[in-house]
Amino acid sequence: MDEGLFRKIWTWAFLFALVVMLFISLAPEGGAETNNLYVVLTPQPQPLSWLGFYDVLFPVDITVLIYNLSNETFPGGNLTGFVKTPSNKWILPQSFEISEIAPNQSRTFVLRFKPEEAGVYTVELRDLKLPPKVPSWNWQVSGGFLPIQVEPPSTLINALVLTVLIVGILALVTSAFILRRRSAPGLPIDQPAPTRDTLLKAFNQFDAGKNIEKYLLDAKDAENFESAVSWLLQIIGFHAMKLNDKAKGQSLRVDGAEVGSADILAYDPQTGRLLVVDCTIGVPESAKLQRIKNSAERLRSPTCDCDAVLITGQDAALPKRDAYAKGIVMLDKADLTRIITFISEKRLAKAKKMFE
Repeated sequence: MDEGLFRKIWTWAFLFALVVMLFISLAPEGGAETNNLYVVLTPQPQPLSWLGFYDVLFPVDITVLIYNLSNETFPGGNLTGFVKTPSNKWILPQSFEISEIAPNQSRTFVLRFKPEEAGVYTVELRDLKLPPKVPSWNWQVSGGFLPIQVEPPSTLINALVLTVLIVGILALVTSAFILRRRSAPGLPIDQPAPTRDTLLKAFNQFDAGKNIEKYLLDAKDAENFESAVSWLLQIIGFHAMKLNDKAKGQSLRVDGAEVGSADILAYDPQTGRLLVVDCTIGVPESAKLQRIKNSAERLRSPTCDCDAVLITGQDAALPKRDAYAKGIVMLDKADLTRIITFISEKRLAKAKKMFE
């Protein structure tokens, strides 16, 4: 073999052996695995971040959690990275000196930056510089990346204005509801108000109070019966007006023609319901039922809930069926007896319910 060729082969073989030896010396011994540091970035709340966003008016603080996932102690080092602005005009370098971290233990730091513009900021901490004696391949970093949206001041102002408007509207609605409840008339169920109780005690001291039960349940005089019914309506909570036939106030006329009649008008201040009431001491005839029904229909409107009521001093089971078929509330002697019992027991709401 040519001596020159032999020298070239020997030289290349020698260089190849040196490269293999160098590679072996740098490779991890015993097939050692790379250890891992896991970095978690969590933004802390700003003063007004409860509105749902971050803004440029306040600094952004980010909690940096460095967790040692390996079974070896991290020897310490320098974790570096950057904060990149939305326009990429500025890159803010970041660096954290990390001391030793035992296996499955962690270190916590705070990264702070002041936003200069609105948009998406990119925070990244992924580079690790180790002491000279520690091979660079022995530790690596995972995680350490966070995008965060930062809004301009106008977004905060608009959100605050909207919040103030919503709170103001809720306050107005609540105030109106409270005032309405305070001003609305009403009585506790089955319990008379003190003023009503006082009025009833005074009424019972007059002859009217002493005779009302007789006038209602032993009806012999039509005028006395009408007066007793009007007293009864007032006692249980209606505002009642006796129209009085002698004063020629009972007829309901339209263009001079009589279209209906009633003995009493009654109004329920709790519900706004109006009653046209006709009274009779005998068994009501069909024509009488029709007249009171006509009166209610004439007075009824979209803004006025008006019902026809006929009250008789007789037991009248059969006429009551005819009345209910015509949409008329009819009370007879048995009903009046129950109402008087309710009043004696001060169950005025129960007595009023008999007129429904």
